[in-house]
Amino acid sequence: MINKETVKQRPLMYISQPNFSAITAKMQHVVTKKKVFTEVKEEPKAEVEVSQNEIPTVEEEEVPQKVVDTPKNRKSRRRRFVELNIEEKIKFFVKLPANVPKSTCQIKTESETYRGKVIGFNEGIVLINTVSEPYEVQLSLQEIKDISIIGL
Repeated sequence: MINKETVKQRPLMYISQPNFSAITAKMQHVVTKKKVFTEVKEEPKAEVEVSQNEIPTVEEEEVPQKVVDTPKNRKSRRRRFVELNIEEKIKFFVKLPANVPKSTCQIKTESETYRGKVIGFNEGIVLINTVSEPYEVQLSLQEIKDISIIGL
């Protein structure tokens, strides 16, 4: 009897096994990568002549370093919706991409509270598509006291 572990066999795919030839896979053998070269600029060193009797003294000048406020140094953070002012909230709703569904919001004025979706903003006038009648409302930016998101 032959030990099954010592004999290597191909896996059985069918009940009556057809005689297939071995398939060689096409594989990548060479990998190329682009190298990024960074140039290191070295400052030329000044040569100091030293006589035998004289010991050179090195004077160090303190140069104040200026901290430049660049975008890399600043930690940019998006503000939360609650932290935005009313005009920024309206622009947020208007600038949403087309593939993102418009969320329902609650807009409070001095006299009324509207529930609906902000559709447009032009020259200080906000266009709102409300849930109840009147279905389309135009409000000026100064009338709006608060905007909050109801649902996403």
